[in-house]
This record gives sequence, structure tokens and C-alpha cells, in this order.
Amino acid sequence: MNMLPKKNIIEEVAQIKGISEAFIEKDWFVTQAIKIISNINYEDYTIVFTGGTALSKAHHLIQRFSEDVDFRVIAPSLEQVSKSQQSKNLSTFKAVIISNLRTYFEINDEQITARNGNKFLAIEINYPTLFTRANALRPHILLELTVSELLLPAISLPVSSIINQVAKQQAEIENIPCINPIENAADKLSAITWRIADRVRGSENDSPDIVRHIHDLAILKDLAINNTQFPKLVKSALERDKNRSELIKNLSITEKLSNMIQIISSDSEYLKEYERFVNAMSYANSDSVPPYRAAVTSVTELVDWVSKSS
Repeated sequence: MNMLPKKNIIEEVAQIKGISEAFIEKDWFVTQAIKIISNINYEDYTIVFTGGTALSKAHHLIQRFSEDVDFRVIAPSLEQVSKSQQSKNLSTFKAVIISNLRTYFEINDEQITARNGNKFLAIEINYPTLFTRANALRPHILLELTVSELLLPAISLPVSSIINQVAKQQAEIENIPCINPIENAADKLSAITWRIADRVRGSENDSPDIVRHIHDLAILKDLAINNTQFPKLVKSALERDKNRSELIKNLSITEKLSNMIQIISSDSEYLKEYERFVNAMSYANSDSVPPYRAAVTSVTELVDWVSKSS
């Protein structure tokens, strides 16, 4: 595993990119975590890079710092065994993931969460820092793995730290399977639909950075609207997530989507959270970052298209 570059190198890259040194430093550690996961081979499992970090670091479709690392785990052999055996197999897989990460990172047992028979795994990864952390940054890297299917074929892409990109050095990860951006967009639209409906601002499990999905969907809007599979992918994602929110689980797809649009259009706190968790973490030119109201309009256009296809 690569050693953390010297402080002056991080400072120089931060100046070139026009963002905080703490972002460059954390991006470097995020990349090392992705590299560790990409090198894991376990039975017939395929680990697919997904989420906003994949859109940023692999597809290069968005230009905002993304500190969560999400993976989809495709495990065909699980279908051949009982649920109890599935849980046992996934427990072993979990141990492999954690053991590999611990060769480089500090991870305490209380920072590991497994649910749904080990089909969902969340790990908070500690990392050292040379700089004062920005308010928008978590003090850890959040890595999540979810066992699920892919609806579109994965795309293998390289992944590099911002430091290596600026230095024009070889990518740390030569290639890793990545979720198709269209399926990623469908996942994000489903996620904000149930998470915003369920959200209690200020509660223990509140995630104000959910507004990042609104930004990402605005950036992906044209790609999604020009792909005829998008409405079907959204409906599949909403069906998969239908029991995630008690408040909306009995609503129709159109009603669920309309409820989400009504909330993000009328709740002024989302505008403030967008400023903190999107604008403050973007390294794009200012005119390339959609303002909050424009982003909401783009998401509304996506919702209208999906609803008309229902």
C-alpha cells in the first residue's frame, strides 16, 4: 500500500485544485480503501463500485468531493444455499473484508455494523490527518457493502487519487467493476424518495448530506432522460426499497415521488444543507455547479418522466 504523500505535496495539490488540504488528504485515504477492496477475491463474488464516489472518481461525471465509499456485492452462489448458510457465508466474507482493511486502517469493533443476515455491511474507517478537518467532512471514511443484483452490466474503470491525477501518475486501481451511471441515477432517485420522506432533521440517524443526491441527479439528468431504460430502473429500485419507509410504503410510485418533490421544493433548510454539503465540497467551476433551485427543477423533470411512464 502506498505511503501518504508529504504534507507539502498535499498542500500544493490543494492549491492547484482550489480545495481544502483536508479534502485532498481524505481523498487519498478513500482511494487506498477502494484499492484494498478491489484486490479482494472471495468465492464467486463480484464487488462493484457504486454511489457518488464512483461517479466522481471512476466515471468523472461529477466534480464534488465524495467521502462515502459504496459497493454492490454480486454473489450468485448465495442463491444455491439456505438463508442460514447465506448468513454464515457472508459472515466469513465480512471477516475477509475487515481483515484486509485492518492491514492498513484502524477499525474498532463498534465501528462495524452488519444487518439483514450480513447482506449489508457498514464500516467506519479511521484515518490520520495532518490538517484541520472541514466542517462538511466526517472524521472517518464510511464504507458500505450491500449484497444485491445489478440490472445493467458493470463497467470496468481505473480509479485514481486526486494527488496522482494532478501528478499525472498511474491510477492506484488499474480497473474495478463500476455500476452503470444510469442505474446509479435510478438508485439515487429511489434513495432520496424514501430517505427524505423518513427524515427527522437533527435525529441520531439524520443524514443532511442526502442533498448530494439532488446535485448528482441534476448532473445526470440528460444522461438519464436520454436512456429509455431509466424509468424501468427507477421502478425496480423503488420496488426494492418499498419497505424502507413506513410512511410511504403504501403509496403508489407517482405518489412517493411527488411527496419527495414537494418536500425538497418547500423546505428551505435543504437550500442551506446544499450550500454546506455540495457547494462547499465541489471542485468544479462555479458555473458548473447547479444552484439548488435548478437542481430541484432537474430532479422534478426526472420524476415527471418516470411518472408518465408508470
